[in-house]
Amino acid sequence: MIVNRASHGWNRPSSVRPRRWPGPPRRLASAAAATAATAVASSAAPPPPQPRPQRPEPVRVLAIPSDWRARLLGALGPVPCPSTDFERHCRVSSNAVVSNLPPALTAAIGDFGSSRRAPGALVVTGFPVDAVLPATPTDGARSLDKRSFASEGCLTGVARLLGEPFGYASEKNGAVIHDVYPVRHHETAQSNESSTADLNLHVENAYFDRRPHFLALCCLRQDHDRRARTLVADVRSVLAEMDPADVAELQRPVFVVPSPSSHHQAMGGERWSRPRPLVELDADADAVDVTLICHFPGMKALEPRARQALDRFQWMLHRPDILRSIALEPGSLLLINNRKVAHGRMGFEPRYDGTDRWLQRVYI
Repeated sequence: MIVNRASHGWNRPSSVRPRRWPGPPRRLASAAAATAATAVASSAAPPPPQPRPQRPEPVRVLAIPSDWRARLLGALGPVPCPSTDFERHCRVSSNAVVSNLPPALTAAIGDFGSSRRAPGALVVTGFPVDAVLPATPTDGARSLDKRSFASEGCLTGVARLLGEPFGYASEKNGAVIHDVYPVRHHETAQSNESSTADLNLHVENAYFDRRPHFLALCCLRQDHDRRARTLVADVRSVLAEMDPADVAELQRPVFVVPSPSSHHQAMGGERWSRPRPLVELDADADAVDVTLICHFPGMKALEPRARQALDRFQWMLHRPDILRSIALEPGSLLLINNRKVAHGRMGFEPRYDGTDRWLQRVYI
């Protein structure tokens, strides 16, 4: 289920009236003086208005027909364990996905990755789930009891349509496929192991210079009460309505973000990024492209005006017409554009009885 609300307008900057010079113009002494006067006048002119991204389609939902799902499940049968032979796992799963999904669906996934006008989040429902699913783990490690790898095959096969899956040596022992589920005593942490606390909006691994372009989440099992909805907010919807002065402030390199807590053990504790812009804009004839870096809570602005712009930006991300909630069901695969969308999760109550919420994640 996806929550949709009506959009609002944005305030355009007031026009700047030309300066009126007193008296008739004086004759300039030389061409050099004329050039200098022109340069002064140009420097005093207001900058041209910045291009704005348009509000995108919030979230697109596509479904795999049942007959194609059965074909895909059969093709995923020989997919090997990714932790044993990851390269072969990727080859087999990629071939299975490309050959056994409707061509229109694979084209839509490719468009999601390449078009500047594509929505920031794409949900594909109806992926096959492993026939025998073991108990949800509880210790933070990958499941050693999972004997079939249909979900991993769907995840890596779709990921290869967008790019290359990768991992960080400092997170989950360098694994590329992450098992995401509640871990006891981490209920209120701001990490993928939390549960009862809301996971605040963030860009995945915003601290690092090399961040995922995309994030893929595959649902194996829902939480008992179906409360754990994934939250997404597209920065283009915010910038389309934000005051131009605030947008300009957000483009200055005066923002720092903390390292993710899931990396702290390997990194020896928390670290802070170098100062960066919160958003970067790149306009062409087709559309305005955006790159977003944010991490709430924790990120800081180093100057007062930037702090005010950051507060207004965070408020707008949570506006009901911008923030969307997505209920992932078993067999649902969510793709997030990590350069344009901040994501989070609503809190839920774990039971630690082997049937808790269980997702698998890949960075792309």
